[in-house]
Amino acid sequence: MSDLDSRSWPRQTSGVSANQRSGSSTSCGVTGYADNQNVLDYHCYTVSSSGSTWTYLRNDTDGTYGWVSDSLLPDNGSLVYCGF
Repeated sequence: MSDLDSRSWPRQTSGVSANQRSGSSTSCGVTGYADNQNVLDYHCYTVSSSGSTWTYLRNDTDGTYGWVSDSLLPDNGSLVYCGF
């Protein structure tokens, strides 16, 4: 997925570890983990079927990609809509 959010980084989780997931739901598989020591590069956000927002990101600390619930990100995630 293209990096649509060109805001500067690093960004980190809000003091807690967060699962990076294969989709925008807690029922999706875990692709990695982000914590407050990791550098995160936001790509874009989407809205889940339950109405919560999720940001697709790259964890630059370990090179993994995944979706993280915006409620776990200190600045509420990406400001750029993914388009889906």
